[in-house]
Amino acid sequence: MGRVYKALVRADRWSDREHAIGSTTSNDRANVSIKAQPDPPVSPAIDNQSARPDLVFEDSPSSAVRVAPAAPALRRVPVTAQPKPHINVAPAAKVFEEPVEIHNISSLAIAPHLVTLAGTDARAAERYRTLAARLLSMAERSRLKTFLITSAEASEGKTTVAVNLAWSLAKRPERRVLLLDVNTDSRAMSHALGIASKNNPAARNGLMRLDPNGLYALSQAAPSAGALAELASRFDIVVVDSQSILESADTQNLAASLDGTVIVARAGRTDRRKVTAARKFVPKSKRLGLILNEIDLDAEGSFTRARKRSVFGKR
Repeated sequence: MGRVYKALVRADRWSDREHAIGSTTSNDRANVSIKAQPDPPVSPAIDNQSARPDLVFEDSPSSAVRVAPAAPALRRVPVTAQPKPHINVAPAAKVFEEPVEIHNISSLAIAPHLVTLAGTDARAAERYRTLAARLLSMAERSRLKTFLITSAEASEGKTTVAVNLAWSLAKRPERRVLLLDVNTDSRAMSHALGIASKNNPAARNGLMRLDPNGLYALSQAAPSAGALAELASRFDIVVVDSQSILESADTQNLAASLDGTVIVARAGRTDRRKVTAARKFVPKSKRLGLILNEIDLDAEGSFTRARKRSVFGKR
């Protein structure tokens, strides 16, 4: 019995030691303190106020339990609306509207000297096609779109050259060409095409199309710079038939504003001094050349090398 009693005593003592380490008995309550955990880091969206003191709950005079403070309340941070990025949207390209007035040259009384339309002179028509090819080469090389056809004096044949040249340029369907007649005193273009005899106001003043080449034609007073820019945006090439440059201030203004100028002279008739005076009204950078009109193609000897160089020669 003595041995058993001693063993029990030792077990009881061991049990007491266990209570001191892990728990408290009901008769001998020890002070227990629960350490508060450190506050979590404050995010930018939380109100960053000073830390509050720990809250202490008194259970009895001899015991106190410390409780970690509650997490601070989140503060609603207003979100500033970001401005929408500005996107530049290009304006929609204007749709080209075909004119109401459309003529086929087979139904018109074309003047015989419009050889490219009337088919009255194959060799002369070939010369105009050659001139058109050279003008296109200049246009592509120097990015030209608007061309003035003028002369030093009246009745030099500039309307004949303008119509034949424009018709040759318009032969390609992918190229939109406008023949603009600002020579409103005589309306030579409408008469030569046989349209003025119809006495149709739309034919004289409105846009029309001449088939089968699809050449667009328009007769009106000398347009303003803004009107010219608008026409240039609608067409690939604009050929302007004007009055003589020595007699018209409007033509002089056109020579300064259009991309290039061609002067027409009649072989054996036009005074050289007037041609020289006419060239002075054209800026040097816009002088495309001189066209000699009414050359006798049968007399090949009269068409000298010097004259050949003067046709769309050096500026």
